[in-house]
Amino acid sequence: MAHDDVGALGHLKVLELGGGEASQLCARLFGDFGADVVKVEPPGGDPGRSRGPYAGGEEDPERSLYFINFNHNKRSVVLDLETEEGRDGIHRLARLSDVVVEAFPAGHLEAMSLGYERLVNENPALIYVSVTAFGHSGPFSHFQGTELTQQALSGVMYIHGDGEARPCLVPAEQLFQLSSSHAFFGALAALQAADLPMRQVTDLVHGSTVAINAILERKGAAVAFLVSKGFRDLLLLQRHNRRQIYDLFYGKPAPVVGRR
Repeated sequence: MAHDDVGALGHLKVLELGGGEASQLCARLFGDFGADVVKVEPPGGDPGRSRGPYAGGEEDPERSLYFINFNHNKRSVVLDLETEEGRDGIHRLARLSDVVVEAFPAGHLEAMSLGYERLVNENPALIYVSVTAFGHSGPFSHFQGTELTQQALSGVMYIHGDGEARPCLVPAEQLFQLSSSHAFFGALAALQAADLPMRQVTDLVHGSTVAINAILERKGAAVAFLVSKGFRDLLLLQRHNRRQIYDLFYGKPAPVVGRR
């Protein structure tokens, strides 16, 4: 879709830095409502481009239906965050943006001088959306969290499937999509609250004992949402011969989730 000012959010510029699946749908929802969304891809392209199925059955990075689904209504730019030139490009884009969306592990972008404090110092009106496995503070904040482990820890696997069978993975990445949607809603709340007296709001999605942080901050306002983390559609990965590095293992007294 060619960007224009038609749409509820046509006046906004959004920068998606990537880092994980949870940033993709959040940024796409901005684009669906008319915002000008720029997606940063690493050299070689976003990993989602190599994920099938593919349009017409032809394996091509431009034909991944998974990638198209979560990344339409966006423009794209290739920047290598490991280089000074790439990081300078992020700074320039962030200074022109209203919203930044990222899903890197806690502390990753801060180590590159691309975290909230640095970007907002250069653009005080910026809303910064960060989606992580276990938040930016607390005892689990630096733990790695896959979508499978989040689903197992939250109890979602336990309550789905036949009670006589092993815990069941819910398909279609529903929790990951939920976290992305809540990050989007939180960003809208931060936009609305930007001109109000400083406040902080915290919300927890019921049914999840493990949460991620979607931290949305702007000068004069701070909004924080705790929302349930997504999980990977392992059935789809298996169908397209993607190698799993984690699985459900049987042991005593109970099954556990871990790496192969």
